[in-house]
Amino acid sequence: MKRLFCALTAAYFIFCGSCAYLVAGIQEAPELLLEQDLVVTATKFKQKLSEAPAIMSVITADEIEQMSARDVMDVLKRIPGLNIYIARYGQRRVVVRGIELTDGSEKVKVLLDGHSINEPFFGSAMTLHDDLVVENIKRIEVIRGPGSALYGANAFVAVINIITKDAADVDGIKTGINTGRFKTRAGSVLYGKTHNDLEVSGYAQYYKTDGPRLLLEQDLAGKLKGFGLPFETLTPGDTNLWKEKTDLNLKIKHSSGLTFNSKYTHRRRADYIGLVWSLGKDSDMNLQQMFAELGYVHSLLDNKLSMEYKLAADLFTEDVLFDVFPQGTFGLPESYKYGTITKDSIYELSAKGDYTLSPANVITVGGTYEKITQFDVAFKTNANPFTNAYLGGYMDVTNRWNWNIDTTREIGALYAQDVWDINEKVGLTLGARYDHYNDFGGTTNPRAGLVWNVYKDMYLKILYGEAFRAPNFRELYDRNNTNTVGNPELKPEKIKTSEIGFDYPVTSKVKTRANYFKNEIKDLITNDFSQLPSPFINRGTAKVQGVECEIKAFLNTRSYVYGNYSYQDARDKKTDKFLGGVPFNKGNLGVNYAVANHINVNMNFYLSGQTPRAASDTRPVIPGYVTIDTAILSQDVWKNVDISLSVYNLLDKKYFDPDLSTNVLKDYPQAGRNMFVKARYKF
Repeated sequence: MKRLFCALTAAYFIFCGSCAYLVAGIQEAPELLLEQDLVVTATKFKQKLSEAPAIMSVITADEIEQMSARDVMDVLKRIPGLNIYIARYGQRRVVVRGIELTDGSEKVKVLLDGHSINEPFFGSAMTLHDDLVVENIKRIEVIRGPGSALYGANAFVAVINIITKDAADVDGIKTGINTGRFKTRAGSVLYGKTHNDLEVSGYAQYYKTDGPRLLLEQDLAGKLKGFGLPFETLTPGDTNLWKEKTDLNLKIKHSSGLTFNSKYTHRRRADYIGLVWSLGKDSDMNLQQMFAELGYVHSLLDNKLSMEYKLAADLFTEDVLFDVFPQGTFGLPESYKYGTITKDSIYELSAKGDYTLSPANVITVGGTYEKITQFDVAFKTNANPFTNAYLGGYMDVTNRWNWNIDTTREIGALYAQDVWDINEKVGLTLGARYDHYNDFGGTTNPRAGLVWNVYKDMYLKILYGEAFRAPNFRELYDRNNTNTVGNPELKPEKIKTSEIGFDYPVTSKVKTRANYFKNEIKDLITNDFSQLPSPFINRGTAKVQGVECEIKAFLNTRSYVYGNYSYQDARDKKTDKFLGGVPFNKGNLGVNYAVANHINVNMNFYLSGQTPRAASDTRPVIPGYVTIDTAILSQDVWKNVDISLSVYNLLDKKYFDPDLSTNVLKDYPQAGRNMFVKARYKF
């Protein structure tokens, strides 16, 4: 481990020196490289990125456009410490700093303009938003590390704040069409205008694709059939990834301080390999999410006190048909069908005040109340969930065997934060938040951060924080099946994180960042099928440590090279064995080059090292791989017309995302070479 760390550190600084030499002849530092870039996610008010008490990455709208990203996951994949994988239900999951363990992304808090879009049943934002559109994104701020001291539950290993464009960022109407492989097509409209004291911006997109057909050699049904059990299988066969989506959002700001923010997403899709890791033909996941948020900001006491109030309502609807097993399984005359319906509402009232004691000291105090209601839970199937006997057809069995329950969760929270510049060189941030849940009690999560301006633009950050992840409604209340049975006695998962970060300007045109992190986790919710009546239990522990490095060097104001590298070592704290599912080494290396005034070329090499297995998984390690993504952007090729061509997995590399269940023979196959074209016109 020590030798590897020394070798990686040496390679990192050699790379920094090479970039410095490469750009040594450039006389002017581009504006994009200056540390005047402000972030809001670290403290809930604006700060310089270098002074923010967090390990952060920021991706701008220009960078998103240059890479011709298809959706938000294409962007997040390029950030150090983040791995993006597909899950059995067809959505992609975000894995941060080696913490995998589940098919969801419930340990990551995702905000849209500061509003949480994590849904309460799984606790994940990726159920509906793993393919969030990027054309209306102004910037993405990613905190790698705990965020519960400000953001409460699910801000366990990361906070992702997606900030959308305002009226001034658009200033007109932009229409667009997308097309590409797998019969992918999309149409969109982006709007932004200022009308006297009113700023209005919004976005609408319709998207449809057949998705890639990826060969799965053996699924769980095939594995069980091989043991002589009464199962049928469609393997070897193709996965199912068709999708149809409508995405709308509207944002209104008034000069008085009133704001209105809303979003509606409706998505239907297939389920990749299904509920129990077995291919089916007719699965249909019908998902909707909408929210509306009214806010008001005003200043008091000669602008020393800034107050912010928010009232929000969210509604999530999931109406899902799983085609669980093919016809003939258990002697059924049709495929085994399993349908679930869930509705969840969230009503939230929050208030926050920032008081400026002095130019060097800001105190923040805030509170929030949430009421989460799960209702109209229903269940349909064509077979007895315990005996698998045929029921005569697909029917509503809610009154006999409902799969979950109607329930209510209430949350009250208070938090405080003190951001204090001790002197011109040293800043200290202290904070804590207390959350009380009516179903499991309270939890307190502190944070502390010291930021030292060592020399000029060189900064050292020493950070500590704690966070929690509340058990979701699936883990608490699932029932009436032979696999997932909830445990209402579950406690929240807890994490303690220590970090040391270093921002080092090699030259005025080359900036680097490096950090070390250490996580200690307890009360992980794990599946232990030796436990009855529920397999869900707070038994897991983990220790994770790693290093993240990143660099960006500008060749001129529009061209740059960049690279990042992550090393992550995740182990069970009790046994010291690898948790598995995440590679030790991950990185990106790329270049963005402006060929002429209107032509931009972007190329990214994504590197994934070998992925180890968990101790109980006897399959071979997943081999490492390199994929190449390229994009050519032509701006104003005709008047007000932009066209981009992007090719993903340029060399048609065959690779797999990890399967954590051990139910799939060769993990989850991923798409080969695929090409997409975007065209945009501005009125």
